[in-house]
Parts: sequence; structure tokens; C-alpha cells
Amino acid sequence: MLSSIALITFVKFLNKMKREIEEFKKSELVANLAKNFNLKKTEAADVVDFIFNQIDKALVEGRSFTQRKFGRFTPIFRERRGAMNVAKGTSIDIPSRWVPVMKFSKTLRNKVKDAANERSW
Repeated sequence: MLSSIALITFVKFLNKMKREIEEFKKSELVANLAKNFNLKKTEAADVVDFIFNQIDKALVEGRSFTQRKFGRFTPIFRERRGAMNVAKGTSIDIPSRWVPVMKFSKTLRNKVKDAANERSW
């Protein structure tokens, strides 16, 4: 069992990480696209929506989407399986289903790892 000092230190560490990780939102992507390509924000938003809609469409059709140096979106089939409801102590059945999966490229994983090492969390 963790001591109360170790637990407090760990919680402070987690809170610090939450503050340091900022979200990059669609609105920022749209603003950057509009600025770099001299587009109106509505035009840039349409481009971003089109790209994500095409990725969605490919996944729904059972196809993968790959962007080199970024990663791959792939629909995969998960078999039916059993699990436990720990709170009730009963077993439950999880039906088979298709789920989208994202696998990041080695290049991107290494960039993130190197940047995180520089920040030294």
C-alpha cells in the first residue's frame, strides 16, 4: 500500500501532466489552414470536414486509411468474448463487432517520445 506522502506526490504529478498536455482542437487546425493557404475560415473548415468525412467513409466501407509518417486507421473485427462484471460478480457476454483502430507510425511515435524527453515530465 502506498504511503499518504507517496500518494499525494503521485496525484500532484498527474495534475502537472494534465496541465502540460494541451488539446489541439479542430478550430486551431482550421485557423492554421486558413492562414497558411490564404483561405477563409469557412473554406478551411470545409476542407477539414471533407478530409475527415473521407476517412470515415473509408472505414465504414471496411477499408484502411494510411498517411505515411503519421499512421493508419483500420477497421478490425473483434470476436465475441466473455468478461466479468466485477461490481456484481457476474459474467457478461460482449458481442462481436467492428471497431476502428489507429496505429501511429514509428516516425510519429519517436517524435512524440523525443519531445516528451525534452520536456522531462
